[in-house]
Amino acid sequence: MSVVVIVDLPATRTGKDELVSWLQEALHDTRAYDGCRGASLCIDSDNAVMVTIVERWETLDHYRKYDAWRAETGFMERVGPLLGADPGERHLEELAE
Repeated sequence: MSVVVIVDLPATRTGKDELVSWLQEALHDTRAYDGCRGASLCIDSDNAVMVTIVERWETLDHYRKYDAWRAETGFMERVGPLLGADPGERHLEELAE
């Protein structure tokens, strides 16, 4: 059963472009990580500062290993100053493909 992870990153107005640019590069590593089936960067058409990452993983365990690796790389320390509020994250079990 696949897992969909949705990460909402509410950027500051002045940090949104830098955040998007940095995430576009960072997602190359995400897509190459073991167990990742895909990752998309999205912009909320109703909220000008919301940046969302939608990822598909083979299992939640694969994602958790990836997330621990991202923490080790200092991901949030780099992203944090570009955020206007705390990020949100959801894990969804995909019932059918």
